[in-house]
Amino acid sequence: MRGLKQNWDHLYNQNHDFRQITSQALTTVLSHVNQNLEKTCLDLGCGTGQLTRELFHRGYDCIGVDGAESAIHIARSLTTQTVHLTYLQGNLETLEPNDLPKQQFSLITCKLVFAFIKDKERFLKLAHEFLSPDGTFVIITPVFGSKTSEIKPSICVDRDETDRLLHEQFGHVTVMPLDNSECFIAYR
Repeated sequence: MRGLKQNWDHLYNQNHDFRQITSQALTTVLSHVNQNLEKTCLDLGCGTGQLTRELFHRGYDCIGVDGAESAIHIARSLTTQTVHLTYLQGNLETLEPNDLPKQQFSLITCKLVFAFIKDKERFLKLAHEFLSPDGTFVIITPVFGSKTSEIKPSICVDRDETDRLLHEQFGHVTVMPLDNSECFIAYR
């Protein structure tokens, strides 16, 4: 895992960033979220924090977590607000509930990260544990069989396997296309 972390740090240090979510796509995602819950969000694999900041500007109290120290440094440098918007450096593979200042979130996002998670079942169990009752867990990721998989298969996941894993942990799952990726929306 150390090699993977160093690779991400190297990419961020070279001013590489990754595809951002559009405002329209985020509006579509949020239309599936229970609006009656307190607006709290955990962004797993937040990178430089673009999605985390967008959610903050839409009224969410947000925590973004990423394994790359350089990405967290960039996210913090791009953020003027430090109340209700926090970035933490931490290994997504070993994250535990007591690693975060808040224990449950009404929304958990995971954008363009799921393909790199080795123990997907553990990761999903942890997401379920962090999710408030009636909360929403969102994975945005390219899948095999898409145009992206022809160019960058290493960043893609198997759609059916991901759907199966989410159903095992969450029960109800909706899948829809979103910005050249698939958006898996799971409910607790």
